[in-house]
Amino acid sequence: VFTDTSALPGANSYELILDMPTCTKKLRASCDSSVEELTGYRSLGGVMLSWEARGKFDAFKITRDGKVIADAVPADARSFEDKGAPAKGKVVYAIQPTTGKVTPAELKVNLGPANSGGALVYEPFNYPTDAEEPESLLGKSGAPGTKGAYVTLDEKPKHLPTIVAGGLSHGGLPVLGNSAIMHRWSKGCTIELGDGIDKAGLLKDGAELWISFLFHTIGGGGINLSLQSADGKEAIGLAHKGVTESYVYENGKEKKRLFVKGMLPNTTYLFAAKMVWGKEGQPDQWIPYFVPDDLKLPEKHGRIFTEPFNIDQSKLSRLVLKGGNGSNVDEIRIGPTFESVVGRGK
Repeated sequence: VFTDTSALPGANSYELILDMPTCTKKLRASCDSSVEELTGYRSLGGVMLSWEARGKFDAFKITRDGKVIADAVPADARSFEDKGAPAKGKVVYAIQPTTGKVTPAELKVNLGPANSGGALVYEPFNYPTDAEEPESLLGKSGAPGTKGAYVTLDEKPKHLPTIVAGGLSHGGLPVLGNSAIMHRWSKGCTIELGDGIDKAGLLKDGAELWISFLFHTIGGGGINLSLQSADGKEAIGLAHKGVTESYVYENGKEKKRLFVKGMLPNTTYLFAAKMVWGKEGQPDQWIPYFVPDDLKLPEKHGRIFTEPFNIDQSKLSRLVLKGGNGSNVDEIRIGPTFESVVGRGK
């Protein structure tokens, strides 16, 4: 065993030569003690950065858009809060040890404003939070296409929905902010929708309405997301818990739940669905898709209802979130086309 106490941070290569009576053998190894990973989220005070690093360091240097914002972060530190971060815009952070020849770890953070990418409703959960004591989602507002603020559906709430530090991602999907998590013992929470989708004609008979969102499964936990009328008697929704099921409420009666797809634990999925409202007495259609990393519409959709239904979609006025047990939901979009709900415009 040999310890190189003089090695500087960064990539170091070594060669061990075994000089033996019968031969000489050379063994090679390398070690890179650059910062391994840089992550961040919108915190209550600005942007909280965290990183992983192993090695002997004097200190760390952090830059924002190429400008040094901290030049002597202690060697044992693994987090830093940028309290001078701008309120909006895309910024690039980089961190590296102050000595040695290293590769800086970079992180791109989008602080807003929220770009819906063609969606008429866009909820990126871009609300500040704290990793140790997450903020409640209740009372938060401002997502494009919504009005008012999140309220609970529990008469006496004990388990509040929270904003989770760090958002979900999937391929090249444009993302922003943190994410949200409900509680398995809660009836959930809701926020009112604005009149944008109604004015765009997406709730008329014969029209199409698309919805997409990210969710991350944790063990047996799940997320239940739906669009509902004010009284809850009309609804279209998806429930994710080990498997994905689509469901419909028509005049207060739940139609048979339909299995769509099984899911792996600890995995992030991008779900999209097309709603085609029946015209002249024709039944509605609720067509689900699981979108791959390339953000292209799959040729095959999930199972659809064979039992006809025709809800009064003109009454759909709120977004309802339920479920949880460790599963996150993020990047909810509602728009007129598939492209609009994957951030590619109309």
